[in-house]
Amino acid sequence: MASQPRAALDGLCGGSPEELVAGVRILESIREFRQNPTDRVPEEELFSWCDQEPAARYPAIARVITIATRKTDAAPMEWTPVARHLLDRAPDRVAVLGQYVRQFGHIWPGAELNAVESNVRLLDEYKTHDDSAVATF
Repeated sequence: MASQPRAALDGLCGGSPEELVAGVRILESIREFRQNPTDRVPEEELFSWCDQEPAARYPAIARVITIATRKTDAAPMEWTPVARHLLDRAPDRVAVLGQYVRQFGHIWPGAELNAVESNVRLLDEYKTHDDSAVATF
């Protein structure tokens, strides 16, 4: 994805809505075993690609980008710059936030509470967002 990110995105996720879903699933699978391939796509290329079909592509990409990291093992989780910018640019910010929450995973009995709390703290940042739909979410 690094050498020709737009072509890679078009090849994996371009075309029909079904192809977009299939491509996102492939990216999710790759992310499970290796570095996230979307991390190698320059931000402006990613957004330019999303802008071609914003209603579908922004939430789809929100499902697979790296949304948060820690600077050190002891540091709290922080939104990545690309996650912040994607949310700012998206025509449907709530759909993007929904995909971010989906990335948090499922909460089950015995789940590590520290991980759950760190994810919730990330969302707290948007309680006072200018977009009332985001703040309500």
